Amino acid sequence: MIEDLLSSVVGSGTLKAILLQVCILCLLLALGVFLRAKIKLFQKIFLPASLIGGIIGLILGPFMLGKILPFEIIPEAVRASWYSYAGVLINIVFACLLLGVRLPSLREIGAKAGPQISFGVIMGGMGDYMVGSLLTLLILIPFFHVDPTFATLIEIGFSGGHGTAGGMMDTFINGIPGTGWAFPAGADLALTSATVGILSAIICGMVFINIAARRGYCQLVQKPEKLSTEARTGIVPKGKEKSIAKGTVSPASIEPLAFIMILIGVSILIGWLIVRGIKAIHPYLGGVPMFPFCMLGGVVVQWSMTKLGIDYLVDRASVERIMGLALEFLVVAAIASIKIPVVVRYAAPFSILMAGAILYNSILTWYLAPRMLPDAWFERGIAEYGMQSGVTATGLLLLRVIDPDYRTPAAEAFAFKQIAYEPFLGGGLFTGITPVIVVTLGLKWLLGIAVGTIAIFLAITWVFGWFHHHPGHYER
Repeated sequence: MIEDLLSSVVGSGTLKAILLQVCILCLLLALGVFLRAKIKLFQKIFLPASLIGGIIGLILGPFMLGKILPFEIIPEAVRASWYSYAGVLINIVFACLLLGVRLPSLREIGAKAGPQISFGVIMGGMGDYMVGSLLTLLILIPFFHVDPTFATLIEIGFSGGHGTAGGMMDTFINGIPGTGWAFPAGADLALTSATVGILSAIICGMVFINIAARRGYCQLVQKPEKLSTEARTGIVPKGKEKSIAKGTVSPASIEPLAFIMILIGVSILIGWLIVRGIKAIHPYLGGVPMFPFCMLGGVVVQWSMTKLGIDYLVDRASVERIMGLALEFLVVAAIASIKIPVVVRYAAPFSILMAGAILYNSILTWYLAPRMLPDAWFERGIAEYGMQSGVTATGLLLLRVIDPDYRTPAAEAFAFKQIAYEPFLGGGLFTGITPVIVVTLGLKWLLGIAVGTIAIFLAITWVFGWFHHHPGHYER
């Protein structure tokens, strides 16, 4: 009876059904918030509420409890509908990335974040492609006969996250026109990669922080157990509430949040027009995803308003709230809709790929970061580790554990680095075209591009004198 009720009302394609599907996601998020506030283990590892809610939805879905109980708590029709949410919501997230952000000059970015950019490219973006390509060429294809695009799953899931994985779903499922290639399983594996990335970033990151604190590598020696109740539970105590945005237009004309949504909507439309033009160039480009170009749309809107002298109307805090809202629903829907049988089928090669990525990121955090990054190397390094394993928010979360007030230069360097990094990697333009490169040119081309780019950034680091001896620990 419960299954029939949910399937008939929630599983249809009507707007009312979509509303009810979103309401169920709200319930999963609410459970995530509640469990984060109550369970000590979740507080210790700073598990996000959206991740908890998504896992609950996965357990309640047709591939787990649905196989045991005589009825499905969350029917297949609902899961299938959620499956498409990530590919839509990611456009909102990327349209917001640079909207309302002051775009600094290249000189300013280089001066404040040069070493951080080099480290990020070597560790994450191109490092992920290098590790993925080598493992796929040497082990996964010969022994497991996987699709060559397996090599892209690390970067898509780890530094890209659930949003990028969701945005790449259409490419994996529908393939690249004119090539005959499609890899539908890649969509689920990318989402699983993002989940593994966040979990490994948080768990390993907290272990690294405790080790660094004991060895004296942290400038401020902030330990997790000393964090406030608010930081651990995720609930702001009564009387300490904070304003989350400000209005830049009068409600007598239009609701301030609706005005921000207008700007986001225009950014997405610009991105859509750009993609339409790109796809008309060549059939192979028909598989290029839309979300990176929504980011370009946001840059166009921001640049236009700056030229008109009205950029002050773009309240960055409001943009971040909308981006965060879309990302929360994206994550819970993406995790809850993972097809577990697909992941089980590729468990062995996928585990090898994930282990390689975690090992590579960990080694660079401990051995390259202290020799490449300037002052506050561990703070800079742990922020990069969190971002390259589990997206930007995770990087900032780990940084706040040891630098809650952003007193070290790590946060500023990380933010400037993201401005230069995000348009290309971690869900940027290069991330979007990597399957096209692999399918049309071959996996060795991707490996060559990755190794060549890493070599260039290592040379830049050497020329500018960013390499130095391990700084050791801070005296107390």
